[in-house]
Amino acid sequence: MTHNAPPRRIHAAGRPPRALGWGLLALAALGAAALALWALQGTRPGPAALGLALWLAVGASAWHGWRRWPQAQLEWDGRAWWLQGAPGGQDARPRALRAAPEVCWDGQGFVLLRVEPVGQRARWLWLAAAGSAAPWGDLRRAVYWRARPASNA
Repeated sequence: MTHNAPPRRIHAAGRPPRALGWGLLALAALGAAALALWALQGTRPGPAALGLALWLAVGASAWHGWRRWPQAQLEWDGRAWWLQGAPGGQDARPRALRAAPEVCWDGQGFVLLRVEPVGQRARWLWLAAAGSAAPWGDLRRAVYWRARPASNA
């Protein structure tokens, strides 16, 4: 019996669920509260201002990243991985990936992947079982499967 990944599977990648975004927002609010408490304890204004500036920069960067999270399709054709952006976007044409997607977080019902399309910088993809038209097990097998060289026996 073989457990190789089946070819020609297309999986939609989208933004992580809103609940995760709200959780990160709550974490950012806790960070802001900690900064405020630190400033109220009589800290010199310089370090408190630097902490606030850093908090604002990280928060703005996170918000920007969340809003621009890629909407794409990931495809395994049996030999290579392809990434295609949303129709009408600047990345609408399929691009080959330099290597297989790297699994960074596997929550069984979702995976967070890091992919590197040829000619572009690396990006993150969020794929969930609920949003996948193709069988979820096939995707999970495909991202974990690595081709093995033929043995010379």
